Amino acid sequence: MIIPGNNEHLIEKDGGIASELSYAALRDKAIELVQKYSGNTWTDFNIHDPGVTIIEALCFALSDLAYRTNFSIEDLLTNEEGLIDRKQNSFFTRSQILTTKPVTINDYRKLVIDQVSGISNAWIEPVSSSVKMNYTKGLFRVLVQLNMNMLEEYFTLSEKEKTDIENKVCTAVKEVLQQNRNIGEDFEEPVLLRSSEIDIKADIVIDRSEIPEEILAEIYAVIYKALNPELKFYTENEMIQKGYATENIFNGPVLQHGFILDEELNRKRVMEIDVADLVKVIVEVKGVMLVRSLSLFVNGNQVLNKNYQLDKYEFPYINMSKEPLINLFIENDKIPVKQSFFESLLKKKHHYSGLRYIIEPAGSTGQFLKKGTYRNVQRYFSIQHLFPAIYNLYEIPPDVVRRNESADKAGSAKAKQLKAYLMIFEQVIANYLSQLANAGMVLSAPGNQPNPKTYFSQPLYDIPGVAKILAAFTAPEDNRFSMEWEKFTRNLENSYRKFLDTEMETEDVYYDRKTRVINHMLARFNYHPNKYPVELYVRLYGWKNSNDGKKALLQWKAGLL
Repeated sequence: MIIPGNNEHLIEKDGGIASELSYAALRDKAIELVQKYSGNTWTDFNIHDPGVTIIEALCFALSDLAYRTNFSIEDLLTNEEGLIDRKQNSFFTRSQILTTKPVTINDYRKLVIDQVSGISNAWIEPVSSSVKMNYTKGLFRVLVQLNMNMLEEYFTLSEKEKTDIENKVCTAVKEVLQQNRNIGEDFEEPVLLRSSEIDIKADIVIDRSEIPEEILAEIYAVIYKALNPELKFYTENEMIQKGYATENIFNGPVLQHGFILDEELNRKRVMEIDVADLVKVIVEVKGVMLVRSLSLFVNGNQVLNKNYQLDKYEFPYINMSKEPLINLFIENDKIPVKQSFFESLLKKKHHYSGLRYIIEPAGSTGQFLKKGTYRNVQRYFSIQHLFPAIYNLYEIPPDVVRRNESADKAGSAKAKQLKAYLMIFEQVIANYLSQLANAGMVLSAPGNQPNPKTYFSQPLYDIPGVAKILAAFTAPEDNRFSMEWEKFTRNLENSYRKFLDTEMETEDVYYDRKTRVINHMLARFNYHPNKYPVELYVRLYGWKNSNDGKKALLQWKAGLL
């Protein structure tokens, strides 16, 4: 910070927690309130006054509450293993909450390309009607193209084996579409596109500083992309770097191998091969100086025209296993190319261009998230440990009491009174920490909790000498042993715990608060369900009391969520 008119730089002190919740501010406020409301009954506000000591201990405890409340929500939800339970906290993954079933043609295409192995692209188009001017509504034709790896294997097989592969691919495409089609939509039997083998014969002048095999591999790669623009699968980070928002990245069906860009999907299928276009993409390769000549061959026949028109059910295929017909020159000298080196470079380029990533599909993600640090927020350290020893709030061992027959019984009784008085405040503080530690439970669906509640509490077992204060433990009989106290604390159904649970939250209060939480969560999805059908069903078939109806409505809404 720079003060105007002064060249000195000052470092501001980090206040940390908000100043109004700091220990000093809380103490000053407490003294101010005591002075205001006590009148003449309390005149000594110095540090030696027992009332001030109690105020300071409570203010210290409240500042600790403020400190823990300032923890990040990730830390508050993290369990002892350092994990956040996704199901318990009603957390949805992006692939669960942002995706949809396929709706558009591009959605279906993405699903087919992602789920059917061995294909590079698929096209879905409306079927033209023989009786109408436009097309038959709801009926679609499906065209499928095998990828390069599948084609290399395909051409080495017998006719029967080729037919088996074709049937296998078409059946897989059909199953994907039929399992995901919408009402009123249907698809014709998938059609596997036939390959037209393309050969390029050319003389190309390159820069003498370049490696011939690398240039030749890049030339064939760009020609292949120009004739068969394969779709690329992108990772989420790549999509973010391209500027896509998360909701747009996950828009559409869930894909298992990455994300496909709609812009790439919308490119028209190559139906015409233009020699001029091929020359253009070759010249753009780094290191290519000049294309002297270029001839196009389709299925072994030279194309004499400048372009070649493909059939509706054909696609251009370049057989990469053949010896290249493209000759490289440096000025007028022909450059020899190492065939094995060229083939390895070309395969590497095609491997990365058609790479598929593995991502987690919706519903298969792990139950736990590693997001926060376990803070043990609920653990309460009694303020009675902070009091000076003269207050006699610590536990005195029984053998010491027996040896000291002259112990001041009156003083011991006063200490117990003070201990019980402080426990009223401490129970509120401990309950607050329990509520903070169970913030995730408050917002979670009721079915995810073993003991549903929205108000949380915890017993005060760690206060020194608390066993002699709790009526739930001392009332039955006066003589107790340490083992019995341990048994009492382990009993989750003891009267102390039951009192805390029943007095803090009745069934009516729970259903009211939990219903408001669920309504809020549904409102985040802009969803306001009509509860009348559920109320009518419960009233006709099983409504015994008002809480039955509230429970049924709550479970129904939680199921929707």
